[in-house]
Amino acid sequence: MTSASQLLRLVQELYAAPGTVEGWRPFLESLRIATNGSAASLLCEDLQSAQCSFEATTVDNEEAIVLYAKQWGSADPWAHSPNGGRLLRQGVIVGDELVAHR
Repeated sequence: MTSASQLLRLVQELYAAPGTVEGWRPFLESLRIATNGSAASLLCEDLQSAQCSFEATTVDNEEAIVLYAKQWGSADPWAHSPNGGRLLRQGVIVGDELVAHR
């Protein structure tokens, strides 16, 4: 698939995604593949109550999610970032704004 056709497919899937978790999964899977990633996730969380109202994830290895949650979930640097307060003010941010890529 050419990069132009891949981008067009991503945009089409993005426009079709809102509304249900099942709508987001095809887009996330295409995004994961397009970026050569091992996972792609979208989660919506009420930061004041710490309740997640929506979560969609695609992975190339389902067992990795279970292992991560078991061993590293409680130490997740994005979930416990001191910069997490920015989410309350901005709503949506890039992961690097919570935890620097380096």
